[in-house]
Amino acid sequence: KEYDKALKNIALIEMNIEIIRSQTNELIEEIRVITKSEERNRNIVTKLKVSYREIENKFERNIKDYGPLQDNIKEKLSYIDKLFRKFETFMDRNDYIGVEEVVISLETEVKNMKVYIDETPYLVLMATVLIPGKIEELNTMYYRMTRDGYSLDYLNIEYNIEEANKKIIDIFQRLNVLDVEDSIFELKTMHDYFDSLYNDFENEKVSKRLFDDYMRS
Repeated sequence: KEYDKALKNIALIEMNIEIIRSQTNELIEEIRVITKSEERNRNIVTKLKVSYREIENKFERNIKDYGPLQDNIKEKLSYIDKLFRKFETFMDRNDYIGVEEVVISLETEVKNMKVYIDETPYLVLMATVLIPGKIEELNTMYYRMTRDGYSLDYLNIEYNIEEANKKIIDIFQRLNVLDVEDSIFELKTMHDYFDSLYNDFENEKVSKRLFDDYMRS
């Protein structure tokens, strides 16, 4: 019949029940977030796998278009494959922190790889065929015209060709680390520059003909 003691104990029990209820609600919320997160991450990775397979298939169908970058691309694709396997491992372990990190990495890698696979064939064509072809042709024209008495020193052609070849080497080094952003602009600038030289050469020929005509007059 220790009523005072009983009331204190009842109050203590009620307080403990509230604490447990609060902790239980927090735990339920954590479970809900984890469950929702698991479903969300699974959906994201499923979509990424579809995109990745499309990228992989495009590369394999047009592998020759990637020239000296083929091995580097295969290595990068292999790395993305490992990330997908890592995701499954973390999901099996319920390592949700690790899962989030892998999902972020996959989103970044697949996005960058799509741009790389789409843009690289054009860059390789420019850097290995179009620009070298123009350089060779312009070199021939330059030496023939200087031999025929044209003064072309002001064009700095030899220096610019040497710099262009250095820039192409630099671009391939950057392409090996999937940097295509500046490469497109730089190659187009080079291509336009060499195109403009044809006009310069033609202007020189026209000017020389006019000069010769005036001299005869």
